Amino acid sequence: MEIGFSTLCLQNQPFQEIGKHLDQSSATVCEILNDGMHFLDNRRVRFLRRFGSSSNVRFTMHLPFANLNYAALNPRLRNAARQIVLAALGHAIALECDFAVVHSGQTDVLSQVFFPDFHREHSLDFLEELGVRASAAGVQMVIENNVSPSYLIHSVSHMEAFFLEQPSKYYKVALDIGHAFLTHDLDQFIQRFQGSIRYVHIHNNQGERDDHLPLDEGKIDCRGTVKALLDTGFRGSFVIENTSWDDTVRSLALLRGFLHQP
Repeated sequence: MEIGFSTLCLQNQPFQEIGKHLDQSSATVCEILNDGMHFLDNRRVRFLRRFGSSSNVRFTMHLPFANLNYAALNPRLRNAARQIVLAALGHAIALECDFAVVHSGQTDVLSQVFFPDFHREHSLDFLEELGVRASAAGVQMVIENNVSPSYLIHSVSHMEAFFLEQPSKYYKVALDIGHAFLTHDLDQFIQRFQGSIRYVHIHNNQGERDDHLPLDEGKIDCRGTVKALLDTGFRGSFVIENTSWDDTVRSLALLRGFLHQP
C-alpha cells in the first residue's frame, strides 16, 4: 500500500518547490501533474530524475488534460492534443513512472450533434496507441472516471463498456472518488471493478461540484470509502488530490490514520 499526493496542490508555486514539499511530506508516491504551469520539458524531467534518485519517492504521472481533447472533431486540434499527450507519456517513461493516468476523450459541440460516435471511435484508437507504447516501456496505464457527460467515461456503465473494447487490455482503473460521488456511483465503482482498480484519487466535495476538498470536509465518507476499497482487496496507490499544500498535508495525515500508518 502506497500513499502520496498530486502536484495539483503546487500548481501556483514554482516548479522547483516540488522537491522541498516532497521532503516535508514523507510521501512514498508523487503524482506529477504534467500540465498547466508545471508542463514538463527535458530540463524539468532531469530535475525530477535527480531528485528521485536521491530519495525513496516513486513517481506517477497525470497526463495533460486541460483544454485538450484527443478525440476533437477538428483534425488539427485532435492531432495536436495527441502529440502533447504522447510527449507527456515519454516523460513518464523517462521518469520510470509506475502509472500514467489519462482521461478519456470528449465529444465537442459539433461532434455531439452531427457525429455522436466520433469521440468514441477516436478515443479508443488513441487509447490503444497510448497503451501499446506504455506497455512496451513498463508503464501501467490507468484510465480515470470523469464527471462531465462530454467524456467517453463518466459513469460505471461507460467504464464497463470501455473494458469490453480491445484497448482496455492495456489499462487498469484510476478511481477518482470525488468524481464518482458526484455521478452517484461510488459504491458501484468499488464493487464492480474489484481487482481492476489499481490507483485512487482521493479528495472530498459537497456533492455539487468537483471541489477537491480535504478528506474531512464535504459529504464523502472518506474513511468508509477507504475501508470499502481495502475490503475488496485493494492494495494499490492512494493519491491525495487537493488544491493547496496545507490541505494536502492535512489529508495525508488523515489518510495515514485511516490506514493505521505512522
